[in-house]
Amino acid sequence: MRGFGDQIKSKKKLNFYLTEKKYHQILNEALKNHSTGNITEASKYYQYLIKDGFKDERVFNNYGMILILLGKLKEAELSIRKAIELNPNNEASYLNLGGVLNDLGKLKEAEIVIRKAIKLKPDLADAHYNLGYVLIELGNLQE
Repeated sequence: MRGFGDQIKSKKKLNFYLTEKKYHQILNEALKNHSTGNITEASKYYQYLIKDGFKDERVFNNYGMILILLGKLKEAELSIRKAIELNPNNEASYLNLGGVLNDLGKLKEAEIVIRKAIKLKPDLADAHYNLGYVLIELGNLQE
């Protein structure tokens, strides 16, 4: 015989499953809109997920990239830093953060962050290119 406590556990599992399913449907819409260049719609979906507490580094990293396009660099920095906090092993987030920091004039910090992207994925060509650019800006041509 099932007790009342078992019913509550089952209902919580069902609610969790429905919530996760809803989040993934919204995330898929955000990714679809983003990939087709509809950043206005993608931005709305990312904002909804963030405000509702969805913790996925793709949301924060991608929303940060949209913020860059909109010229909101400080907000982009915060969003991409959150992506890194959620997944410190994603080289793309470090590369994106390095770009934002470069644009903000934080060259030394950009160098450190881009080097982290390279450490995570040594064959990441964009990271090597961006690092070279930052080193030139820093006047460190020997490297």
